Amino acid sequence: MLKIGQLMLAGGRWDGKQVVPSQWVDLSTSPLVPTAGSIRNSEEYGYQWWVTTADGLPAYAAVGLGGQVIEVVPELDLVVVVATAIPEVPRVQGAAFLALVDQSIAPALAAP
Repeated sequence: MLKIGQLMLAGGRWDGKQVVPSQWVDLSTSPLVPTAGSIRNSEEYGYQWWVTTADGLPAYAAVGLGGQVIEVVPELDLVVVVATAIPEVPRVQGAAFLALVDQSIAPALAAP
């Protein structure tokens, strides 16, 4: 999961090679579908990536059922990965992890 996040953060490059077209990375992490707050109040959806913010900075996240999350905050050079297995509340759990990045992790890294 971390490698996927790092690949996306690097614009599709891995070990100096373009593995995924950079245009696809840009498009897949762009807001293409409004979601009416499916995960949180302000998200939109790209190609399998939620388009969101973390501490006001552009971010995108892959959120799986049961608590798997990959969130990328390019301006902070940040990839956060969470792997849990609590299937009872998958959407609430994903939102909680995005909120953790938004309200705690990103602000701590952005602070001077």
